[in-house]
Amino acid sequence: MKIILVRHGKPTYDLRTKVSPKALTKALKTYDLAGIDENSHPSKELCQLIQNSSMICTSDLRRSIESAERLSKQTSASSSFSSPLFREVPVPHSIPYPFTLRAISWATIGRLIWYFGYIGGVESRSQAHERANQAAQQLIQHANAAGSVALIGHGIMNMFIAKNLVRHGWHSSKKITRSHWSWIEFHNEISKE
Repeated sequence: MKIILVRHGKPTYDLRTKVSPKALTKALKTYDLAGIDENSHPSKELCQLIQNSSMICTSDLRRSIESAERLSKQTSASSSFSSPLFREVPVPHSIPYPFTLRAISWATIGRLIWYFGYIGGVESRSQAHERANQAAQQLIQHANAAGSVALIGHGIMNMFIAKNLVRHGWHSSKKITRSHWSWIEFHNEISKE
């Protein structure tokens, strides 16, 4: 059995745009509504890896779905599954600072203070870990039924799911990264679920 975690392609929204803390909520919503840049394409290696997947899973965010559409041209997947369960861990959007930064800088600051317990209107770290555990279990169920499943997801959530897959006895020979179109492949010869 095989589970492949893939991060989506590069979105059309440029996170280098400068925004105030008050405008961060709108910027993050715009990012979540963004599709994939027309010049962002998966590697040949990823296309070959995904080719034999029986099922493609995505979050319900456009960048995940469009990335899966680009990859689905390379696969013989007989089914697909989209769920908010696989969404990216949200960044706190109510950050109380009086200056303007790039959206990516605010997102980095938000993610950092989120790790230290600041929720700022989004799910907590423990809630995100629980959701990742549920997502991992869902992928394991799909892998049990289909043999091979790919999730076209998001950077942080994929990292959390990967940790849960390892806890459930799945193995990978490489480390997960967060670059666009990055991927990690997990194997489990015997179902644990």
